[in-house]
Order: sequence, then C-alpha cells, then structure tokens
Amino acid sequence: MTDPLIQRVLDLAEENLLVRDCSAELDAAIDDVERAGAARGDRGLEAFALSRRGLALHGEFLRDRARGEPPEEMPYFERALAIRRETGDEHDVAESLFHVGLVYQVVRDDNETARPYFEESLGRAPDPLTQSYALRHIAFCDDAAGDAETAERRHEDALELRRRVGWKAGIAAQLAAVAEMRARRGDRERAAELAREAREILVGLGAERALAMFGPELDELEHG
Repeated sequence: MTDPLIQRVLDLAEENLLVRDCSAELDAAIDDVERAGAARGDRGLEAFALSRRGLALHGEFLRDRARGEPPEEMPYFERALAIRRETGDEHDVAESLFHVGLVYQVVRDDNETARPYFEESLGRAPDPLTQSYALRHIAFCDDAAGDAETAERRHEDALELRRRVGWKAGIAAQLAAVAEMRARRGDRERAAELAREAREILVGLGAERALAMFGPELDELEHG
C-alpha cells in the first residue's frame, strides 16, 4: 500500500500538471512528506520529496520555457539520485536517473549527455511505467540523432507499455508522439486518428491545463 502522504503528492502533482494550478497545495503536501521523512529517519521519503520538488519546477519550465532553467531543478534531482543509490531501490534509482536525463534533454537540449541516464534507467526499471518514460525519451534521442525509424519503433513500444498499465494521461502524451512520427513520414490519416484519440482522452480527464499546452500540436496533427 502506498503511504497516504506520498499518494497525496502524486494525486496533486497529476492534477497540477493536467487540470488546474494547485501548486501551493502540492508544495504543502511535499513539505508534509519531507517532515515525515525527517521524523522517521526515512531517507526514501527524503528522496521522494526532493524528486517531487524537482518535478514541480520542471512543470513550471514546461509551461513557460522563456523563464529558462529553474536553478534548483537539477540539484533536487541529483540529491535524490544520490540518496536512492545509497538505499538501493531499483525502481527509485531508475526514476531518478530518468529525472536527471530529463534536465539534460528537455531543459538543456543535450541529448548526448541525457542518453546514458535514460539507458541506465531503462535497464534498471522493474516496472513498465518507468520503462515507458525511459523508452520515450531514448526515442527523442534517436530522433535528434537522425534515426527516425528507431525513434518511431521505440515510441510505439512506450505507447504499448502505457496501454498495458492503463495510465490515461501518459497514453495521450505517447499517442501524440507516435502521431507526430507518422505525420512526418506522410501517414497523415493515421496521425490524425492518433491525435484525435489523444484529445479525447485529455477531454475525458478534464485536463484543461494539458489541453492548453498541447492543444495546438494536436490541432496541427489532426488538421495539418
């Protein structure tokens, strides 16, 4: 059973990403986890709180990239990774490796440095959801390196993993990635179908923030 404090953070983080700005509530929930970790001497909770502070900053970056890299994002992720390497939980290490790679790739546009982090994350991840994250971003590395065929295959594999676990928001994001690959190789009809499916999922989730962020891309895939 997931610790209720952790579940509260996970629920608020998804709501903050998809539906509405609840960043103040999310920060307070992370504070609760941090205090509990200190009181219990639980380094796993400490690392979880650090990782979630980093992800909250990453979400702010995605919504307003013009502000540049949040200066605390990478330090949070690196501290979480160091703790998790010490405690040795493979899932948590894999997650933190992915987070560090995310900063290099998405924030710093450095796919070459990011790739080993994603590959180690994939190799360590014991669960399909974490594997899907790593595969998705290795696919972005492949694409940046000019290997669109491998990128598309990996995006499709990541989509299958997300369908397997039933993570609707992640399925929508991955549908958009596969649709973009299909559109680039000229399969506009299939790209439009995938984009429509992604939009339907987000609408069904009430994901107004996500639709505001990704709606123009979906529009282009559906009608471009």
